[in-house]
Amino acid sequence: MPPPDPAPEEHLVSDLRQIVLQTVAEQRKQQELAPILKRSQKHLESMFRSCRGKAERMVLRRCLQPIEVGGVSMVVPRRAVDLNAEEVLMLMERGFRLGKVDPHFEVRVIQQQRVPYWKGEPLPHSRWKDRFACLLKHEGCTGLVRAYRAAQQAVEEANTAGASPTSARSKLLREALEEEMFRFRVPTRFDLESPPKLMLERSVLLEEQGQTLESQLPERARQTLKLQQQQHIPSLLRPGNLRPLRRANPSVIILLDISSSTFERDLFKMANLACASLMETLRALVPKISLRVIPYSDSALKSFEKFDGFVPPGGTTAYEAAFAAALGFLEKWSGDRTVIHLTDGLPNSLELARESAGRLQESGVEYGQVIFGHTKRVGDLADYLQRDTRSEPGRYERYLECFTSVAEACGGSQVVLWVMERLPEVVLSLTDLVLWCHFLERLASSTSEASACGVSLEERNSEERGEHAE
Repeated sequence: MPPPDPAPEEHLVSDLRQIVLQTVAEQRKQQELAPILKRSQKHLESMFRSCRGKAERMVLRRCLQPIEVGGVSMVVPRRAVDLNAEEVLMLMERGFRLGKVDPHFEVRVIQQQRVPYWKGEPLPHSRWKDRFACLLKHEGCTGLVRAYRAAQQAVEEANTAGASPTSARSKLLREALEEEMFRFRVPTRFDLESPPKLMLERSVLLEEQGQTLESQLPERARQTLKLQQQQHIPSLLRPGNLRPLRRANPSVIILLDISSSTFERDLFKMANLACASLMETLRALVPKISLRVIPYSDSALKSFEKFDGFVPPGGTTAYEAAFAAALGFLEKWSGDRTVIHLTDGLPNSLELARESAGRLQESGVEYGQVIFGHTKRVGDLADYLQRDTRSEPGRYERYLECFTSVAEACGGSQVVLWVMERLPEVVLSLTDLVLWCHFLERLASSTSEASACGVSLEERNSEERGEHAE
C-alpha cells in the first residue's frame, strides 16, 4: 500500500521553509556576501581562463566542488581528486602544483621535463591512464578557500545580529514571505510613470466569490453585469462595442485613500499604480472621457489628471471631505458622472460618511468602492475566509458592515479584495460595471418612451445591438 499523501499543512510548512531558505539566500547574495562572492568569482574565472579547450576545463571542474554557506552556493577545491598522469601534467602546465596525497605518486623535473614517478621509478607510458589520488594547489584554489571562510564568518555574524525579531533581516524576511503568499509586488516609480494598460478578457467580478474577492452589488449593477456577460450591452473589456459610451461623454472621479494605514506593506504604491493604470486604459478606450484623481486623508487634497509620482500616505480617512470634493467637481461636468473610491480604512465618522454618500446618490452619481488591503498576514487570511463557519457575526462581519452601509447610502457597488495583486483588474472591472449602469438606466428610460409610442422592448434591444455592431 502506498504511503498516504502528506497533510495540506505539511505541504504548506515545506513550501514556506523553501521560501524562507531562498529568500535568506537571495538577501545574503545581495548584501553581506556580495563582495565575497565577487572575489570568489574572479578566482574561478582566472583559473578557467588559463585552460585551453573544453577537455582541460572539464578536468578542472572535476577538481572543484560546490558547497553551501547559509543557503548560498559557492565553489571550493576538492581535498583530493583522482586524476591520471596526463591530466596532472596538463594542469601543471597551467600553473597548478601537485600536493602529496598518494605517497607513491609524484612528478619530478628531469632535464626541464616533468616526469610522473611511481614508487621512485618513472611511470611507464602504459600506466599514464591510471588514476591517482592528487591534491592540486593553485593561487586561485587558495583564493576560493579564503572566500569560503570569509563567507562562513559573515553568515555567522549576520545570524547573530539578526536574532532579534525586530531586526532589519526579520522585517525583510517577513515582507518577502508576504509577497510570496499574496503575490504582492511593490511597484517602482518607473511602473507609475509608464503604467501598463489593463487588458482583461472578462470581468473578475464573475469569478468565484470568497476566494480572491467578495462583491456586493445593487440590483441594477447585478442586472448590468448579467447583460454584459450575455453580451447584450457593451463592456470596456470588449473594446469593439464602445460607441454608446463614447457618445455619452462620461466623467469619472477617482477617490484615493492615502491615510497612514496604506503605508503598511506599501499598499499606497499599489493603489497609486492601480489608479494610474485605470486612467491610462480609460483614456485609450474613451478619448473624450473626463478624469480626475482626488487623494484624501484628513481632508481632500488637490486633484490631478496624471501621476507625477507616488502620493505619500499620512493622516486619517475623512470620507465626507472626499465625497464633498468629488461632488464639487462633478456638479460642473455634464454627461454620465461616476465616482470610484479606493480605500483600506473605515471613515473617521460613519454618520458623516453616510450623509455625504446620500448627497452623491441624490445628484445621480454612480458610485463604486473597492475595499483593499485587509489581509497582510497568513493568519488574518485564514481567519477571514473561515467567517462562514461562525454561528454569530465576528469581527470581520462587523467591520465589513460599516463599509457596506456607506456603499448602500450611495446606492453603489462594493468589492472587498483580499489579494493586492488583483487590485488593478478589480478596479477596471468595477469601473466598467459602474459606467454601464448609466447606460442601462438610459436604455430602460428610452424603452419606456418607446413602449408608450408602440415600440416593443425586443425591437428596441435589436436596434441597440445593431448600433453596437457598427
